Amino acid sequence: MKKNPWKTAFFALAAAVAAIAVLLAFFLFVPDGHVPKQPRPGKTVDFHVETDKADLTALVNRFLQEKKMKEKVFLDNEVVFYGTVSVFSEKLGYTMTFEPEALKNGDLVLKQKSVSLGSIHLPVSYILKFVKTTYKLPEWVIIKPSEKLVYIQLQKMELENDARIKADKFDLKNNDISFTLSFPK
Repeated sequence: MKKNPWKTAFFALAAAVAAIAVLLAFFLFVPDGHVPKQPRPGKTVDFHVETDKADLTALVNRFLQEKKMKEKVFLDNEVVFYGTVSVFSEKLGYTMTFEPEALKNGDLVLKQKSVSLGSIHLPVSYILKFVKTTYKLPEWVIIKPSEKLVYIQLQKMELENDARIKADKFDLKNNDISFTLSFPK
């Protein structure tokens, strides 16, 4: 019996095509041994945010406006808080200046430097005591008149989605401000 060379070539070509298909399937469906990294352990997903004085000033003032407060904040080399108070049916402007400090636990301390009503400088501890007793502040803002400071417990601040915030750096002189936003997993 005589072999047909075309028939042999066809089966050889078909075998080669089948072998290539089997090899491709093998390499496509067999894992390569690379194991994806597991997510970091922990209960939160953290985002690190860096900002500058101008943007943070705008954000704080928006927050005050949403809370229906008429006061304004300006961040320069210190925190400056502007507002008005009624004195004998007249509205007088006041200015409070603070030196901020980010604590290791993520909270923020504002050390009061000065208070003025119009052009008159007032005693800091007296004014802080007045603010503490007069204004309804959030629970996470603690005023300590005798120490001349305002303690802001940022991690107790209620944000949407149960997010938490902590201050990492708050250096106004070098415009170096950063926070960590933590969201529950």
